Amino acid sequence: MCQPNPEPVTQNVSIKPGTNDTKFFEIVVAHVNHMIREEASDDETFVREFCKKIGVQFYSKSIDVKKIANNNKIGLEEARKNCKI
Repeated sequence: MCQPNPEPVTQNVSIKPGTNDTKFFEIVVAHVNHMIREEASDDETFVREFCKKIGVQFYSKSIDVKKIANNNKIGLEEARKNCKI
């Protein structure tokens, strides 16, 4: 299995540094599989297993961006961006 770029799973969170406020957050991971690359399902599996390993809830959604692009006669990038709206 190919390991995706680890950047998305290593994001930092900073909330009012220097304050004494205590905040509690439930961290969850949402992954969107755009189904564009062959490795997309490997990426989803990697993220799912990573979340399982660290005990974080994982949610995923698959969107067939190629099909949306073809049906609407637009490019892949435009179709992918439209899926975010």
